[in-house]
Amino acid sequence: MPMMPMPNKMPKFFDKHKICIICEGNEEYQYLKRLKDLKVWNEQYDISLVNAGGNGNIPARYQDRYQNGADELVLVFCDTEKKPHEQYEDIKRKINEFHGVDNAAKEVIIFGNPCTMQIISKHWTDENLKSPAKPVNAPLIKKYTDVENYKGRADQIEEYESEIETLKTDALNTAKTYALKEQLSKAGVTDADYLIYKQGGIDKFTFDKDGKPVGVDDILKPLREDKTYSHLFAEKGGAYTPKGGSGSSDVNPWAKETFNLTKQGEIYKNDPAKAKVLMQEAGMTGGI
Repeated sequence: MPMMPMPNKMPKFFDKHKICIICEGNEEYQYLKRLKDLKVWNEQYDISLVNAGGNGNIPARYQDRYQNGADELVLVFCDTEKKPHEQYEDIKRKINEFHGVDNAAKEVIIFGNPCTMQIISKHWTDENLKSPAKPVNAPLIKKYTDVENYKGRADQIEEYESEIETLKTDALNTAKTYALKEQLSKAGVTDADYLIYKQGGIDKFTFDKDGKPVGVDDILKPLREDKTYSHLFAEKGGAYTPKGGSGSSDVNPWAKETFNLTKQGEIYKNDPAKAKVLMQEAGMTGGI
């Protein structure tokens, strides 16, 4: 009986490189946890985080984790604090003594100068912190995140992380809106704001990974054929023109000849975007 050839395949290795990072406190722990949640590190690394609960606990936590032997690498993430960096230097000295060499700490310590908040704050401002003291930095944090009386508590850290996420989302949506308005304008739309509103907002449109709108022509095609949207397209007769006549839904209550405060209130409440169009057609430039 002939021998069957063995498949020429290398064995798969599923074990990841285990790395532990000893974090000085809540700020360091939550910041790295967020990076981990965002999958910043390559999947080949299994990152575990330990909250030391204060810089005085770092050497003991480092020694315990190192001697445990479960990790290929143990690192430390802490603040330098203000000069002369006494606590930071003490951490370095104890780690060097533990390993019996003079440069071990240099290889395993990641530090924020003067503090981790300087790294975190760079996500929303280029201002440099002059002190690691939380009361000194509280006004800056309040200014950019609306977190009151910042003291580094876990709940406050979660609050400003949520605010940062909101700011990023808002910035992304703003960029998408500008890109969409530009494309709509090129397609002959005279009031992109109103069209976007009537379609249900920016979330009803599709964008590629770079934030560029896709499928806009498919959305506009049926609208061009709908007479109720004809005022939105330059090629269909230009801007919106009120038809007049009492009781008509197309009466412009902002126009001089059909001015009606009650109707203005009704339209403004039910359809703000339409109110904006009508006000512009009536020559009112103050906005709503």
